[in-house]
Amino acid sequence: AGDTKFTTGDIAGAKSSFKKGSEMAPKEGSNFAGLALIAMEENNSADAKANAAKAVSLGKKDAAVINRTAEAFYEGKTKDFARAEELLNTSMALVSKNTDTYMHRGDMYYAKKDLGNAIVLYKIIIRNQKPQEINISAIIIIIIINRSLLLIIFNFSKVNWKLIQRKRIFI
Repeated sequence: AGDTKFTTGDIAGAKSSFKKGSEMAPKEGSNFAGLALIAMEENNSADAKANAAKAVSLGKKDAAVINRTAEAFYEGKTKDFARAEELLNTSMALVSKNTDTYMHRGDMYYAKKDLGNAIVLYKIIIRNQKPQEINISAIIIIIIINRSLLLIIFNFSKVNWKLIQRKRIFI
């Protein structure tokens, strides 16, 4: 519920939902990650860091919670790319070939406007999927990430990849 409210711009409603979720399930880190995102959206980095620390403490062995916490630091209005990268490194140490972590890291680089590194990570995602050998000249990836659709279109050959378009569509 918090994610849906956040997507529609109801920050107060999202904050209320995440807070209620954290009270109902105090050992679940994802609600605290949501509160960290709200805090970054509200330019309150102290609250964001406190909620992120709680989320990571509860989800220290859960890459999904750590990835969600990292997202707060590159998706909110206030950005802290160093903290996001630190969290994604922690997630990668838990599961070395976690597609979700590669996607979050690519999104972080995209938010930093570092398209070169973003493309490299999106290519890793495609390679890790080990698709059947097929004869196509382009691949379109549509991924639902929390609050948005992510459309990535690659034109590729066996040697050369070129990002044609990457667009987030908020739903």
